[in-house]
Amino acid sequence: MQRDELARTSNINAIPIAWRATVDLVVYTAGDAAPNVVPSTELNSLLDAVEAAIKTATPGLAQSLGGKVSHCRIEGKIEIVENVQGAMALAVVPVEILITA
Repeated sequence: MQRDELARTSNINAIPIAWRATVDLVVYTAGDAAPNVVPSTELNSLLDAVEAAIKTATPGLAQSLGGKVSHCRIEGKIEIVENVQGAMALAVVPVEILITA
């Protein structure tokens, strides 16, 4: 879900030279209904997969989504909510994407 979008413009002709978009990536799991299952265990595995997908293959270089953006990274606090009455859990992962002209 897109949260906001900010344009940085050139002083010469006011044409946007960079866009910064922030999105909230919502990860949800219905989990296992067994009474001894902790919902955060499955959610943590899903969050690990999201982090691995966003992390660049080359350490020290920004994730560029195949050259389409300048960088894409998790930026901010990850909010986690677990349903104490059941096996549902969700996390909201803030992601920043920078696009330059």
